Amino acid sequence: MISKKMNQRWIAWVLMAVLFAGTTMMVSASNGTQQIDVTYRDISIVVDGKTIPSDVEPFIYENRVFVPIRFIAEALGKDVAWDNENNRVIIGVPPAEETSSSPSVEEAGVAAVGDWLEVTADSTTFVAVTSKGAILSSKDGRKWTQTYDGTGKSLRAVAPGEGLWAAVGDDGTVLLSPDGYTWSSASLGKDINLKAIAYGNGLWVAVGENGAVFSSKDGKTWSEQDSGVSKNLWSLAYGLDSFVAVGDDGLILTSPDGSTWSLRDSPVSSGLRKVSFGLFSGYGFFLAVGNDGTILTSTDAVNWVKKDSGTTSTLLTGIVTRDLLVAAGANGTLLFSDGGKRWGQGGSLPNLRWTGLAHNDSGWVAVGTSGALWISQDGKKWQPVRTGVDLFALGFSGGQWIAVGDSGLILSSEDGVVWNTHRINPVSSALLGAGPGSSPSTTATATVSTVNSAAAFLRGLAYGQGRWIAVGSEGTVVTSDDGLVWQARTSNTTAFLRGIAFGLDNYGQDKFVAVGDEGTVLTSNSGIEWSSCSSGTTAGLRAVAYGNGRFVAVGNSGTVIVSTDGTKWSKTSLKESPNLRAVTYGGNLWVTAGEKGAIFTSPDASNWTAVSSGTDADILSLYHSDGRFLAAGRNGVLLTSKDGTHWEALTSGTTLELTALAWGNGKWIAVGDSGQVLLSGDGQSWK
Repeated sequence: MISKKMNQRWIAWVLMAVLFAGTTMMVSASNGTQQIDVTYRDISIVVDGKTIPSDVEPFIYENRVFVPIRFIAEALGKDVAWDNENNRVIIGVPPAEETSSSPSVEEAGVAAVGDWLEVTADSTTFVAVTSKGAILSSKDGRKWTQTYDGTGKSLRAVAPGEGLWAAVGDDGTVLLSPDGYTWSSASLGKDINLKAIAYGNGLWVAVGENGAVFSSKDGKTWSEQDSGVSKNLWSLAYGLDSFVAVGDDGLILTSPDGSTWSLRDSPVSSGLRKVSFGLFSGYGFFLAVGNDGTILTSTDAVNWVKKDSGTTSTLLTGIVTRDLLVAAGANGTLLFSDGGKRWGQGGSLPNLRWTGLAHNDSGWVAVGTSGALWISQDGKKWQPVRTGVDLFALGFSGGQWIAVGDSGLILSSEDGVVWNTHRINPVSSALLGAGPGSSPSTTATATVSTVNSAAAFLRGLAYGQGRWIAVGSEGTVVTSDDGLVWQARTSNTTAFLRGIAFGLDNYGQDKFVAVGDEGTVLTSNSGIEWSSCSSGTTAGLRAVAYGNGRFVAVGNSGTVIVSTDGTKWSKTSLKESPNLRAVTYGGNLWVTAGEKGAIFTSPDASNWTAVSSGTDADILSLYHSDGRFLAAGRNGVLLTSKDGTHWEALTSGTTLELTALAWGNGKWIAVGDSGQVLLSGDGQSWK
């Protein structure tokens, strides 16, 4: 018997081996630590008749056998998620009561609202603005609500005043709110790109491009002021009875009233991107940061001192609190100082462009590109908050990108940068069983899933016959002829569909093939009407692809099945049995990949050879185009290969899970957790 000290929360991640396929489970946990004695007996795990190796050894405690919950759930074809806010492990589909009547970030999707550009806080509320003109608000920094749908024009800054919030952005955009949640537009009177706003001494002041300055007593009626400069002003703060604006070429301006401005001596000529004010160690304190790692401080708004930051990365944001100064910016740079003189390099933010910092009694919030949102209790140690709908499938055709994910989210884009959100029209009684040439009154004779497709978990996407097809949970199938208007179809199954491919059968006819849990295989000539067929396996199928005149589907326990017509399937075997998550064909080679970095290649989809990926992270997506293979997966892993055999690691700039890849119109795109979207022109350098 081996005695180990185990945290109760960790114990919540193991479960007696009584999980059954097809169930949805939820496990709750409490805080605390307890010393327990457990017994190890070299317990093996058998799934579908196969003994499966596990990197976490099962054990016995109080006459119960505990096994790793993620390992067992995924072996049975179930997704596993950790709900940090509610201390829960969720297996399969989250409970219905999670749905909220107000649009949360999880429903709207960060990919739909754009990159975070700034975040600010008062004593009770965090408010963030984005590149698509959306506004999101939070009481604790963890759960965010989209409070403004977006103007389509970038919002650059937001600030609290006395009983009023104000946000500003491009083309003279001004938005006002009494509480940070309900917003209305105001008129600046000029189409000038505003970069910053601040409130002080009963006055709102906004600054922007070409030295623009505007002031207002109520946020509604604005007057243009003369700053005396023509350089861009990037940031503004109020403190010590002065407004302080900073901008290009080290520019520093101060004003007691927002109308009369004085140019101050600056110790730098590099651009300044952010200025903040706060009480630090009991004294009023200004912090300005900018290009080339510039950090300036001042205790009177007039005299500025340059500090050694120890970095040359551009700093885009900074904040002053009672006992800590923090700055962040490009390349994941995070700096802090508890004395104001020496700055230390932090290391807990991923390699992204960090654009905003905010702090109140609830803690710290940092926001950045690719939907990044991290929180901290001390400003030094940070952890991510999952925001946005997770994306799982991606495709390109006809000059259009389509991405799909959780909560029925469907996004479209012409350039991979600006994305539009689309929702699914439900199945109507007139459409049940109807297809080309059939009457709208035709009645379906098979069992029809009653799932709400608009809230489905979409996992697979394919394009063929001028039509997009997406598939997902509870047998969801949705189609679109333009990528904009989507219609739910009946699939005659309730199985979780996880992959779909388009190709030709051995008679040269068009064929869609969808695969899913418990060996489910569906086929369709049009994407409208679907028929099931026997796959010869009960293993969960996770992906399918078409190439060289055949369909190949892969799944759990090393399952590989092959068909020339999508209907009759034969099973091939691997020498190993990892859970496979992706498959693709290109360069006269089949490649499949899955858990712990496993990659296998085959010239004919029958004889497979294991190759080294150089990673132990799960690979979730494969794609071949533009003369190369790309692979993506957990922990932001990205791999590339010219021949499918020799793989090279790439830098993705994220630690979030990457779930899908595609190539089109001269560029690569990867999508994943929290609505993250990465782009590359050459498949090597990503942003």
